[in-house]
Amino acid sequence: MTDEPVLLDVTDGAARVELNRPDKYNALNDALVERLSAVLETVERDPDVRCVVLSGAGGAFCAGGDIGRMKGRRERNVTPPEMRREVLYQVRDTVERVFSLEKPVIVKVDGVAMGGGANLALAGDLVFAATDATFGEVFKNVGLSVDFGGSFLLPQLVGLHKAKELVFSGEPISGEEAADIGLINDAVPPGDLGDLVDEWVSDLSSAPTEALALAKRDLNAGATADFATAIRNEATSQGLLQSTRDHREGVDAFFEDRDPEFHGE
Repeated sequence: MTDEPVLLDVTDGAARVELNRPDKYNALNDALVERLSAVLETVERDPDVRCVVLSGAGGAFCAGGDIGRMKGRRERNVTPPEMRREVLYQVRDTVERVFSLEKPVIVKVDGVAMGGGANLALAGDLVFAATDATFGEVFKNVGLSVDFGGSFLLPQLVGLHKAKELVFSGEPISGEEAADIGLINDAVPPGDLGDLVDEWVSDLSSAPTEALALAKRDLNAGATADFATAIRNEATSQGLLQSTRDHREGVDAFFEDRDPEFHGE
C-alpha cells in the first residue's frame, strides 16, 4: 500500500478521493491536510471529473485532528495568531473547497467521523454512512471549540439547539441517528453502502455538470442569503445555462421522447 496520505483515482468521470492513514483512523496531520488540499485543487480543475467521492481507508472516515500534532504545536509554543492562520488556511483549502467545489461531492462514511473529520464529511453535498458509523463533535474532550466549518454547517443541518447539544455534550451518535436528525442524507447497512454510493456516482457522472454546479452554488448561497438575493442568483444561473449543450440536449430529448445524454458542457 502506498504511503501517500490521500489517494486519487479518476475513472469514468468520477474522482475517488480517499484519506489514507488507516493506522491512525485517517486522523488529520499536516501531510494529509496539505495533500488533500492539492488533490481537491486537481479535481476542481480537471474537466473530465464530473463528480467526487470522498472516503477513508481502513474502515474509518476520519478521526479528526491528530493528537500528536496538537502536542507538537504545544511543544513548539505555537502562538494564538499562528494557530489562527494555520486553521484558517487549512479549513479554506479543504472544507471550504469541498463545500464550494463546482462538482457534486458525495461523502462515504465508514467507521468513525470525529471532530474536524465529522465536519469535513458534513461539507459534502450528499453524505451517506453505514448505520454503525459514528459521528462526534468531540472538541471539548481536548479543550477546543468547534472548527472545520462546524459552526456554520451544524446549525444549517440540524438547527441551533441540536447543534449546541452535539457540541456541548461531545457524545458520539451512530450513522443511523445522524440520518434520523438530518445531519446526513441516509444511513444503510454496511454491506449496502458501496452500492448506494455507486448508484449516485453513476447518476451524477452522467448528469448536466454545469447545471449542477450552478444549482450547488445557488443552494449554498440561498441557505444564508435573503430571498431577493437568492432569486437574483437563480436568474443569473438560468441565463447562463440557456446556452449550454446539456440544456439543448435536455430539451431535444424531451421532444424526441428519449433519455438525454448529458456531456457536462
